[in-house]
Amino acid sequence: SALLYFVLNDFASVDPMYQFSLDSYVDLFVTSIENSRDRDRGGGGGGGGSDELAERIAAINTFHTYEVYKYTCRGLFER
Repeated sequence: SALLYFVLNDFASVDPMYQFSLDSYVDLFVTSIENSRDRDRGGGGGGGGSDELAERIAAINTFHTYEVYKYTCRGLFER
């Protein structure tokens, strides 16, 4: 997630119009964590374990990467 933020942050060097705030990125990250639960196949419950944790992290990363993509496209192509 940090890598994605710094990639977005580097857009400002291309054009100052493409600036993304840390606050908005953190909001997007929190939203990704919350919304990725809905798409997680596990559905909750369970006793934990490293496999379940790895699956949860993978679900968050996948969801968040796509959300950052959509967020960035919206910011770049809107006037």
